[in-house]
Amino acid sequence: MSEAVDVTISDPLAKPRAVLDQWTGVYVRGETLTITCTVTGDHREKYFNFYKDKQRLSFRQIDRKNKIGPFRVTDRSNEGRYACQYGISAGGRQLISPMSETVDVTISDPLKKPRAVLDQSTGVYVRGETLTINCTVTGDNREKYFNFYKDKQRLSSRQIVRNDNFGTFRATGRRSEGRYACQYEISVSGRQLISRMSETVEVTISGACKCAAKRLQCDFDRLAGWEHTYQMRYNVGKCDVTHFGGKYKKADCYLYDDSSGNGELQRDLGVMVEQSLMLAMQLQSEARKANGMLAFIARGF
Repeated sequence: MSEAVDVTISDPLAKPRAVLDQWTGVYVRGETLTITCTVTGDHREKYFNFYKDKQRLSFRQIDRKNKIGPFRVTDRSNEGRYACQYGISAGGRQLISPMSETVDVTISDPLKKPRAVLDQSTGVYVRGETLTINCTVTGDNREKYFNFYKDKQRLSSRQIVRNDNFGTFRATGRRSEGRYACQYEISVSGRQLISRMSETVEVTISGACKCAAKRLQCDFDRLAGWEHTYQMRYNVGKCDVTHFGGKYKKADCYLYDDSSGNGELQRDLGVMVEQSLMLAMQLQSEARKANGMLAFIARGF
């Protein structure tokens, strides 16, 4: 009888799965791409290989760390179909798994930095004028979505009207002053790519607060700035302005582009004051109260 030979039976190796750290498969030149080769239900020690367009990647092309393969995206030559495979040693025999399904990798150039341009090159606007910011991008004809910022805070659709790469709003007062910038984003195969922020442009609202009406409007503008900071909106319908005396014109004041009412009579600390600064209404009110009290006393005796 011959010497016995041992026979060991191994289950077929499971098919691995290649997973990208960017599920869309879209990478920007300069980013690091990471492929993970996952295997379920097999805890034996393995070694992994990675492939691009059916060609095995060398250690010079990919930094293999067990089942993870990272490398830096340098140019469009990194585009292609990537897959992975693993092997194990069973009784001295090297068993190789089936190839995983491929994952597509698309390379995009970094987005260019946009430029914010005002329709008034000086950046000086008069209160009530319409301010227009143009966010320009050269050398990229892909469809874009634009955002506009004031003092690093993104402007909402309530604050600025966006029309493609143009943003317009009405200069309402000092609260419209600040540093404005823009940014854009594009969609590439499901991934949203966002550009760098443009350089800022300075906006100044002319008209110093010299006359009484302008000083009052500046106070309203400061109130609006307080509201913008603390996100507590005023009820403009309950605001009115009383102009005392006949020397000054009755100028309209605005809060959030809405005109405040003009009141003829104000009550403060229980005292009623008319536009003419006369106290007739206050005296009549107090006289009515006194006469009512006297009548109440007379009825009691």
